[in-house]
Parts: sequence; structure tokens; C-alpha cells
Amino acid sequence: MFLSAKEASDFLRISKSNLYQLTRCNKLKFYKPNGKNLYFKKEDLIDYIKGGKDE
Repeated sequence: MFLSAKEASDFLRISKSNLYQLTRCNKLKFYKPNGKNLYFKKEDLIDYIKGGKDE
């Protein structure tokens, strides 16, 4: 299941700016299929919460 940036920030309970900071630091895996909007897999967000990073 993919989430938008707004949905992902709500899921993680952080601001969208913090979410984008995590993507810039390569701490969160994201997808950009149309070259504009970011999408996140719910499983990747759960891995981030658990402290793991997809290798």
C-alpha cells in the first residue's frame, strides 16, 4: 500500500517538512513515479519506526 506525503507524515506523526528531511538524508525510502509527488510504502514506514533501514 502506498501513501502520499501527507498520509505518511500523519502515519509517522511528524510534520511534512520533517518527512522531507528524512528523505533528503536517505533515512526513508520513497518513490517518485511521476517525477513530482513522493509516495511511500507503508511497510517502509513501519521498518523506519522499528529502527531498520532497507538495505
